[in-house]
Amino acid sequence: YDDNIRLDHYDGAGSMFFQETVGISGKYPVNDTFTLRGSYDLTSINYLRNSDTNLMDNLFDVGMDAKITDNVTWSFDYKPDIVDLVHDELGKYTKHLFETSLRQDITKRIYQKITYGLSARHYPKWMIRNNGGVFKFGKRNDLRNTVNHRLGLYLTDNIFLKEDNEFYYNYSNEQYQEYYDYWSYLTRTTLIHFTTKKLYEVANFSYQYIPYTKRTLSDKQEKQCDNVFTFGGSIFYDFTANLTVGTNFNYKRSFSNEGVNNYHDFIISSGVYCRF
Repeated sequence: YDDNIRLDHYDGAGSMFFQETVGISGKYPVNDTFTLRGSYDLTSINYLRNSDTNLMDNLFDVGMDAKITDNVTWSFDYKPDIVDLVHDELGKYTKHLFETSLRQDITKRIYQKITYGLSARHYPKWMIRNNGGVFKFGKRNDLRNTVNHRLGLYLTDNIFLKEDNEFYYNYSNEQYQEYYDYWSYLTRTTLIHFTTKKLYEVANFSYQYIPYTKRTLSDKQEKQCDNVFTFGGSIFYDFTANLTVGTNFNYKRSFSNEGVNNYHDFIISSGVYCRF
């Protein structure tokens, strides 16, 4: 979710939530060139007061890696994702994501990766409408094309920098007000600092520019445009190879020429991460 407008105001216990995530992953090297991968992640989020936003997310991933040369690897992934909003029938959807990527290890300290993704979301309970707001036969489907470039490098032995630039276009067959058709450009910078072998910190900043292709403002005949800034930070400590504790914070500020899309979110979370 890009944002959760129902939780844009802190109200004590109402803004608190519990999140549980369980995952399993594995890989099988077929030979020196090909490796098969698979994973499954189950995420549950439950708010103490506002149960309308509770969700259950089942994410699967089946993929393969193929070594083209000593420093170039091609990957392909299929990621079905089933999102169940317990108290929101319209918002439930199933997403099918196909990704292909090329990674190049430029040196031992620098790499780059380019990825193309095609995803389709199907909303089984969402009846589509035409431009006049009249319901039509059929269910809502969204299609997204994404291109991402990542550059990662070690600035020093204990400082890692990662820069992502991503473009995508989202198209929906929900025609009413052309609400879900838009372009997006996102740039994200992530810095990871290893204080010790067990203690490390993460800082990140991102900027997203979203010009809507057809969505007009509620009080003017011009197209909506959003600028979203996000600042985040985390600190983690590895008690053992299988047990980590961490605290995360995330601040998002959205500026838009559509009044309702001017908002800010601030989330703090702490967790225990176990690996078996």
